[in-house]
Amino acid sequence: MKDILITRKRQITELKVWLACLALSVVLNIYAIIAYEAQWTELFTSIGFMLTASVVIYIILLFFRIVWYGVRRLCKRR
Repeated sequence: MKDILITRKRQITELKVWLACLALSVVLNIYAIIAYEAQWTELFTSIGFMLTASVVIYIILLFFRIVWYGVRRLCKRR
């Protein structure tokens, strides 16, 4: 079986992408707090939902990145 190596540079890149997804989920939560005039304690009490939302956003973004790299690779072969 072939070993798969993930370089440190790739790990850091993926961590940055996930942190951007986490920041997006926090911004969306702040928008919801302002839009629905909720209490600001919701920002801290819903941290689990924000983490889950960031993972979902990351997975969706990962799907589109895989498709994008696949299309680019197919175009380079021609």
